[in-house]
Amino acid sequence: HEYKIEPTRENIFSVFRKAIHDDFHVVFSMRPGTAEFRRRLRVFPSLLASCGTDWFDPWPDTALLTCAERYFGDLSWASEALPALPESKP
Repeated sequence: HEYKIEPTRENIFSVFRKAIHDDFHVVFSMRPGTAEFRRRLRVFPSLLASCGTDWFDPWPDTALLTCAERYFGDLSWASEALPALPESKP
């Protein structure tokens, strides 16, 4: 539905606030297990209570390369610009 509203200052701000409320996302990254991480959770408990948390473990180089090839297609353009990837460690 497209609503026609009078373009007053209040209406424009209201539409802006709704768009921010619906679409605003923040990415906040910290290393878990550190004293700083625990301190921030104590100071800001909503980081766990009101946020979505994704935990990521280190990925092997081959997994990163496979994802890059899938999402970015042919990477031949990058062969000269990027150094060779190190061999994966067992």
